Amino acid sequence: MSKSKIDILKNEIRGKCFSTKEAGAYKVSPRMLSFYVKKGVLERVRRGYYVFPEFESDEDFQFSDMAVNSKGIKESVICLISALSYWDITDEIPRSYWFAIPNNYSIPKDKNKIQIIRPRDLTSGVIWKKIAGQIVRITTPERSVCDAFKYLDEETAITSLRHYFDQDEEKVRINDLLEMASKLRSPKVVEIIKELTIAKAKDYPSIKRSVFQDSTKWLSENHEVVT
Repeated sequence: MSKSKIDILKNEIRGKCFSTKEAGAYKVSPRMLSFYVKKGVLERVRRGYYVFPEFESDEDFQFSDMAVNSKGIKESVICLISALSYWDITDEIPRSYWFAIPNNYSIPKDKNKIQIIRPRDLTSGVIWKKIAGQIVRITTPERSVCDAFKYLDEETAITSLRHYFDQDEEKVRINDLLEMASKLRSPKVVEIIKELTIAKAKDYPSIKRSVFQDSTKWLSENHEVVT
């Protein structure tokens, strides 16, 4: 018995979020998609985007809704609380999905539980990553911390910076953080790292001293006096 078009689509998509256009490549029309949504075979995630409801991912399963929603918004970048939560450098419990989109893109009409920002720079500190089976864009830990100081309250931002420093040694890249802060014009981040460098990170005994040797060099090269 030959497989139906929807079975072929399901086999080829392999649990990923897909668009009307992608379904059309397997000869599944918009009318057929609507039919299967009503039957419960498909779930409409956003306008023009669908997923098979039985889809589960063992990897990053708790971020599957975030990833699927990002996939459904053209040119979106996962950022702020959503990104900080993914990188495990915040105490905040995500109650919304935070996405950055270009200035010339309209905000999705069905934006339930979605927060949108429109930064000028949507390339610096933005990477492609597979999250819960979806290939999406997300801000790096360094970009996420810098954005926190620009868009979130100071307490949340400082907490994210503290958690960043409290990560495993190999994940703490202070020079990358300083470069990102400079590029995104986040002077508060530079100021705090300068204070920590001068104090030799007494509040952060887990950080290797070599980290602050690197930060001292960066600060001096960028005309920040360290005494």
